[in-house]
Amino acid sequence: MLRHIKGSARIAGAAWHSSNIGRIHLRSLGSKSTSGSAPQIPPQIPEPIELDFDSSSRLVDVRNTQRRFPIDEEVIRRNVALIKASLGVSSFRVHVWFCSEPKMRELNDDWRNKRESTDVLSFPAYDFVAPGVFDPEAALAQDLALALTRRTAHTSPGQNAERLLGDIVLAPSYIHRQMLADQAALQSQIRSDAGQVTDDIDTEGERGVTRALSQEFRLERRLTLLLLHGMLHLLGYDHDRDADWRVMVEKEEEILKKLHWH
Repeated sequence: MLRHIKGSARIAGAAWHSSNIGRIHLRSLGSKSTSGSAPQIPPQIPEPIELDFDSSSRLVDVRNTQRRFPIDEEVIRRNVALIKASLGVSSFRVHVWFCSEPKMRELNDDWRNKRESTDVLSFPAYDFVAPGVFDPEAALAQDLALALTRRTAHTSPGQNAERLLGDIVLAPSYIHRQMLADQAALQSQIRSDAGQVTDDIDTEGERGVTRALSQEFRLERRLTLLLLHGMLHLLGYDHDRDADWRVMVEKEEEILKKLHWH
C-alpha cells in the first residue's frame, strides 16, 4: 500500500505535498529488474480523450536537472496534457521538474522539514474549498494579479489561457530505486520448490495509483502514474486523513479508467 508521509507545509498560500509512494505489497512480478540500464521515459498514455495537443502541450513546462535517466520532454508534455484534459484543466499551465535525489531531499527539508528522499512533491498555486473546487475569491485575486503582471487588464478574470496550476517535482533516481526494492520484495514472497507463487501476497487496501504501481516495474510508466498523483495534489486532493485518502483514491481510479490505463 502507499507509504504516505503525513502532513504538509503551507507556505505563502501554497503547500508542498509528498506521496512518498513506494514500499508496497506487490501483486505481480512484472518485468525483470533493469538495474544498471537507463530506461526511456516515458511511453505515451493511450488517447481516449480528444484535445488540441499543440495548444495544451505548450502549457506544460518541463525542466530536467538530473542526468541519470533520459527524459523525453515532448512525451512528458503529451502525457501531462492528457492528464489535465481528463481533469478538466487543460487551459492551465503546469511546471514539471525532474531533479536529482539530493535536490529532492533539500526541497523536502526546506518545505516539509523532512531531510529524507521522496518521489514526488506538488506545489499548488491555488487554494481550494474542496478537492477540485477552486476558492473563487483566491482564484479571482490570482487572475487579476496575472492580468496586471502581463499588462492584459482587458482580459476577464478566469479567461486567461495561461493560469498556473502549480509545480510537480519528481526524483527519477529515487523512484527507480524504490521500484527495484518493490520488485525485490515481491521476489522474496515467492515460496515453492516448484517455483509457484504463494497465494498469501498482501493486496488488501491497494487502490488507485497504489494498485497500478503494484503491477508496474517500468520506470517510465511509474513516472506517469506519479504525475497523475501529483496533479491531483495541485487540485486540492490530499491523503492526510482516511476520508481524504478515500476521496483521492476514487478520483485516481476515475482518471485511470478514463486514460484506459492497464
